[in-house]
Amino acid sequence: MKRILFILIALQTTIVPLLAQSLSEKYNKERPVVVVCDWDKPPYEFLDDKGMPAGSNIDVLNAVMEKLDLPVKYVMKEWSIALKNFERGDADIILANARRYRKGHYAISENIVNYNRIRVAMHSDSIGMVTLKQLEREGAVFKPGDYSAYYFQDGDTINTSFMEFQTPKTALTGLINGDYKYYVWGEAPLKWKIKELQLEGIILNDVSIPISEIHIIGHDKDLIERMDDQYSRLKQSGVIAQLQDKWLHPERVKDESAPVLLYIGIGTLILIALIYLFIRLAKAHVKSATRRSTELNDMMYKALHMGNFNVMEYDIKNDRMTNHYGHILPKEGISLAEYTRRIHPDQQAEFTQKMKRLIEGRERHFELNKRWNKGTDDAPDWLNFQGHAISELAADGHPEYIVNAIHDVTKDMEEDKAGRELVRKYERLSNIPFIAMSFYSKEGWLMDLNDSMKELCGMDDPETKRFWESVCMFDVPLFRNVYSPDDRNDLLVCQHMDYPEMGIDRYIEFNILPLFNADGEIANYFITTLDVTDDRTRDHLKHLQDKDIQLMQAEIENRKQRLNYLLKNSQRFLWHSDIENRMLYYYRQFGEPEISMDFDTYLSYLAEEDRHRTLEILNSQEMLNNDFHGDIYHFNYTTTGPEEGWFEISGKPIRNKDGKVTGHFGVSIDITNFMKARKELEVVTKQASESVRMKSGFMASMTHELRTPLNAIVGFTSVLSAFADSPERPEYVRIIRNSSDMLQRLINDIIDASSLTDGVISIKPEQVDFARMFDDICFTLQQRIEKPEVQFWKDNPYKSFVTTIDPGRIQQVLTNFLTNAVKFTKEGHIRLGYRYQDDGLYLFCEDTGAGIPKDKQQIVFNRFVKLDEFVQGTGMGLAICKSIAESCGGKIGVDSDGAGKGSTFWLWIPCKQAV
Repeated sequence: MKRILFILIALQTTIVPLLAQSLSEKYNKERPVVVVCDWDKPPYEFLDDKGMPAGSNIDVLNAVMEKLDLPVKYVMKEWSIALKNFERGDADIILANARRYRKGHYAISENIVNYNRIRVAMHSDSIGMVTLKQLEREGAVFKPGDYSAYYFQDGDTINTSFMEFQTPKTALTGLINGDYKYYVWGEAPLKWKIKELQLEGIILNDVSIPISEIHIIGHDKDLIERMDDQYSRLKQSGVIAQLQDKWLHPERVKDESAPVLLYIGIGTLILIALIYLFIRLAKAHVKSATRRSTELNDMMYKALHMGNFNVMEYDIKNDRMTNHYGHILPKEGISLAEYTRRIHPDQQAEFTQKMKRLIEGRERHFELNKRWNKGTDDAPDWLNFQGHAISELAADGHPEYIVNAIHDVTKDMEEDKAGRELVRKYERLSNIPFIAMSFYSKEGWLMDLNDSMKELCGMDDPETKRFWESVCMFDVPLFRNVYSPDDRNDLLVCQHMDYPEMGIDRYIEFNILPLFNADGEIANYFITTLDVTDDRTRDHLKHLQDKDIQLMQAEIENRKQRLNYLLKNSQRFLWHSDIENRMLYYYRQFGEPEISMDFDTYLSYLAEEDRHRTLEILNSQEMLNNDFHGDIYHFNYTTTGPEEGWFEISGKPIRNKDGKVTGHFGVSIDITNFMKARKELEVVTKQASESVRMKSGFMASMTHELRTPLNAIVGFTSVLSAFADSPERPEYVRIIRNSSDMLQRLINDIIDASSLTDGVISIKPEQVDFARMFDDICFTLQQRIEKPEVQFWKDNPYKSFVTTIDPGRIQQVLTNFLTNAVKFTKEGHIRLGYRYQDDGLYLFCEDTGAGIPKDKQQIVFNRFVKLDEFVQGTGMGLAICKSIAESCGGKIGVDSDGAGKGSTFWLWIPCKQAV
């Protein structure tokens, strides 16, 4: 056994230096342990007036590091920055609430360095308790990064938008100025800052935030374990308590030099007093004999008065009991029999027997303990006497007087009775099953507790019971730094009761109520405790549910807004019908319907063909039971006015609990623009098809038209040399020239048709004498009239008409007009003329030809239009003339009374006649 012990001791002496050596190698003067601290959290850690780190945490860490022989460097930062520096790895150690770092890869000390009770600072005009809901509703100010703010931000509230962050000085002065209503921070720092800033009118109120438990937290597990071990040793030796009391409870710090000085002072005073007394006694020795009797008498009376004593004397010979001191008996006294009658009946016999022994001289004294009626038989006033009865002997040795020296303990017994009654009340109160209660002495030691408190504290376990019975209330982690012997107010606070070694982990709400005696001094502490773990869990779950509900409501609202936007901007309506009331309701957004109408109004809006279909559905129960998808309905009227419209309607039946259809709901899409576009598309498609057909006809006609003059030119040119002297040669030349002109016109029409496709006809105006130009044009064009049955008439009203026009385009129009007239006129005349009218040049070509039907007069100016497919031409001439008129800013048209009635084609373009 000795060998084993020796080995263990050797191992211990070997391992401990190795561990210390490993930390010393890691941390040295060049690389000290870096501790990041809050520069403004007195009395725990702050920068003092000299800019040096100070506070209880600083002193505790210095003591621990000194024991570990490790150098330390303090970095003082604003707290939110300090947290970031530590989490980023810029510091090795931080003293903070462990809740923030439970989930990370951090090392946390087992020991709790201090407890920071959270309070709410508010203006003294404010009244009442402050709840978390009140803070959320009215807004509160927090210190950036503080545990109280983290408590809210970590998910214990529904909403964190009420939070504002300010420095303590700004926040506290803001409370005074009315800028803020609540400032949430630790109690000790708040008291320190209020005193430091010399602020008045601020009170501290309780709030249901668990007390912040401050641990040593670091990145190096070995360092934290060694620091935790040294902290425990220093705590056991009382060093930690002394260091913390210096800052948190300076009144507890004792001045060691005070008792020595006190003893010296007392000794000196005693010596002086003895000398003085000796001199006084020597001088007063003569006078003392004469004054002794008087002084003793005075002292006796003072003692009797102060002790509430009464002295009664019984004269045996005269049978008279009188007052010697006090006023219990009448002045004239009473007889022994009367005195005995006033004693409580249960005590009369005993008193009579004892008095008889004294009177007979068999005994000299006995103890008095009786109740005596000072009042009357009808209205008794019982007094309680305790004392002694002593017989005084005469010269012959027989008893002469009996002196009763009694103490009136009536008031004491009443107070004792009231005290016992109060105890019984508290005992009855303590048996309430759902409230845990306990009594502590004024020094903080447990006196009594009920079963609920025993169960709450886990006192079924002997070790746990011994702990609670042996620890002072003010040293319990739950109360330490929260409530001290100097506090005289009651305290209500929520706390995390966490004792893993006892198997206790719950949240409690406890109330400390100091009980005062008659002199106003604290006599006891009455503590009630309520386990709110389940309530807190339920509240937390409810909070999470409320948050989920809020998110769902926000998502629903977001979707409603999106749906409202889509409905408003997509020509869609939500609708539902009420069959019983025969009503229809239309919605463009959630809420009240935008449009309401009865069935009859709805039916009146429908086109005839859809009205019968809808009536058939309304009158058929079987059809009402079916869904309908994408049915298109034509309306003669809509809600916007007497305009036709089309709607695509889909819907499903609405059924009551019996399965009966009571209405329908669905979507109605306004497809009016779509239907109109479809109709326009049909027209355009038809026009395009017609255009394709006409283009095909144009290409076929153009091929034929080009081939005819080319054949004539090629044929007659090839035989022309053979008929050099033939009389037919001029005729062949004429045919070739005409074919060339025809070919040229065809090519020009093709070029102009291409310009029409591009949307551009070029106009090149110039000043000309149109009267001369017109004569030249007529001279050229009349050659085209070869039929003798057709006469050419020229109508030139002016000898000279100078104006600015495009002569080539005007000649092109007149040529087209006359060429068409020649084609369709078999006999009669063709008149070509012009005149100046309406500030413009009016040209016309009148013929007595085939005429144009009324229904064809609007389309003759369209491209590829030929009224007679068997007549030569491309169908582009008049379309080109129309484009020329429009490019000149003029108009073109045709007048004809119908087929066989001849035609007059005309053109008007604006121009000015030059003077």
